[in-house]
Amino acid sequence: MKSQVGDIGSAALQAVVNAGLPEAASSVMRPFETLLPLYQDVYARGADTSVDLVTHINAVATLPLLIDGAPVGFWAWDCSSSARGRRWIKR
Repeated sequence: MKSQVGDIGSAALQAVVNAGLPEAASSVMRPFETLLPLYQDVYARGADTSVDLVTHINAVATLPLLIDGAPVGFWAWDCSSSARGRRWIKR
């Protein structure tokens, strides 16, 4: 199951997301394996897809979705509106 809200900002990136990110995509797998959120103030371009697909992505947060302590999925947010990225802060 996949749910997406809003435009991803690139038809080529949307095609990759629709097909499924590679299993080695660190922004997804790290939170899935560690069960901890991953906040990237500056997105590691090229870690999940080709760099040219994500030049508009500046910051990313990925949180594991757990049921009874076991990972079953994830939520991911990207910030593409700011040229500087975003600071994820603990409140």
